[in-house]
Amino acid sequence: IDGNLFIDEGFEGLEAGQIVQVEVEEAGEYDLWGRLI
Repeated sequence: IDGNLFIDEGFEGLEAGQIVQVEVEEAGEYDLWGRLI
């Protein structure tokens, strides 16, 4: 991935560098959008 993965909900408790599982729901040319699973 050369862009970003955006998480729209439930990200409030996350810290930079934390590894989480997400389900990718949408993909653009450079970025992904997903939700925590």
